[in-house]
Amino acid sequence: MSKNLDDVSFPEEGFDAFPERLKEIIGTATLKDFAAAVGISEGGLRKYLPPARSVPSFDKVSRFARYRGVSLEWLSTGEGEKYALESNSSQELGKEFALIDGYHSTIDQISDDEYAGEVRRRLAFRKKWLSWRGFNPDNLKVFFVKSAVEGGLINGGDTVMIDFADRVLSDGAFALKLKGATVIRWLVVKVDGGVDVHADMNQASIESLSGTEADKLNLLGRVVWLGKDLS
Repeated sequence: MSKNLDDVSFPEEGFDAFPERLKEIIGTATLKDFAAAVGISEGGLRKYLPPARSVPSFDKVSRFARYRGVSLEWLSTGEGEKYALESNSSQELGKEFALIDGYHSTIDQISDDEYAGEVRRRLAFRKKWLSWRGFNPDNLKVFFVKSAVEGGLINGGDTVMIDFADRVLSDGAFALKLKGATVIRWLVVKVDGGVDVHADMNQASIESLSGTEADKLNLLGRVVWLGKDLS
């Protein structure tokens, strides 16, 4: 399947210092001239500079890197050499990052099958990080939650990544079927084999299941990454 680079972006985690690196490579050029050179508007460029916090698509980051001859890895993560010996953004993408399919969905539409809907965009995660966490990219999906969920672990507008291969009951956040509905809950396994179910990890449990009831939980997958707006 071909991937449209306009639909690929980087997660905010580990991307905090990108605006400063972008400012560094712009150097003494005017924002108007730099924006024109990379094919975006001056206003669009300003969204990625301090104090703004917008996360650009991969296509835009690669254009910035190519124009200034810097390494895509350095520009996007701050790691590695600033200047690449050979600039090839598509090859760097495949070498350094795994693209995880992303879906716009309500909580109830979260699924590991065709009912997840159409892939709307892809998030790029560093392969080193995925390997360190023990994740197989083929088992991961990202969901951009569009439902107005409030007061729990997940809110409307959040981005959540789920490992659908991890369905082993243990402490942590899971997508699961509970009383006929798909929900995301924080689960705490008790010493007697029962499970306390929490709407959020910092809230009191909303339900306590016996060991027999816990064995019947329909776990869809473990929540392994969560992106939130801070304001």
